[in-house]
Amino acid sequence: MNRAFSPGRFSTAAMQRAGGPVVAPPAARRIFAGRLTWINAPPRRPGHKGWPILFLSRMEAIVPNTSTERGLIFLLRIALGWTFLYAASHQVFVADFSIVGFLNSTKTFHWLFQPLTAPAIAPVVSFMVAYGHLLIGLSLISGLMVRVSSAFGIFIMLTYWLAHMDFPYISDHNSFIIDFHIVDALVLGLLIATRAGHVWGLDAWAARQKLVTDNKPLAWAIA
Repeated sequence: MNRAFSPGRFSTAAMQRAGGPVVAPPAARRIFAGRLTWINAPPRRPGHKGWPILFLSRMEAIVPNTSTERGLIFLLRIALGWTFLYAASHQVFVADFSIVGFLNSTKTFHWLFQPLTAPAIAPVVSFMVAYGHLLIGLSLISGLMVRVSSAFGIFIMLTYWLAHMDFPYISDHNSFIIDFHIVDALVLGLLIATRAGHVWGLDAWAARQKLVTDNKPLAWAIA
């Protein structure tokens, strides 16, 4: 007899009670896709053959279906893109922009960031920060290669979170452990999970181009 899919059925006890295959319903299959492989759990008793378990080896994107969902994903993408672009406007177009002053003010992880202020390293890091913001912003606004830009954006947000930390506070006593950097990182993760570049973005167009379909790294980047 088929067993309905539920998170609890992946516990050891539930697996042992299951007498047949675990089958994911359509709702679950929209989230989990790819290679669906049947494996056997360890035998419960000597001579028992085990229980088939559905192994979900790859997670598929959660695609927004309704116009409301698509609209919210689009607005989140544009809003974060604007945030990165605006930050870049104060860096790329400022001749003497440098991250040295900011990194010298770090507290909890000062030992980690202080070496980046060395004269030989600081100009390189400053360039990467400024143009990283610019490229991430352009990617999010245009919806092109959102998977890549969001991943870099998450890295930057987590780095800023550490740099602003005066444990357990972030920047000031108004933020306890969690601040907007973590929230932004989570939203960027949502953009990856929902293939946000395909929601009124250039990723949807790029995914149909032969150059992309014939190139696995590009196909991955376009998601």
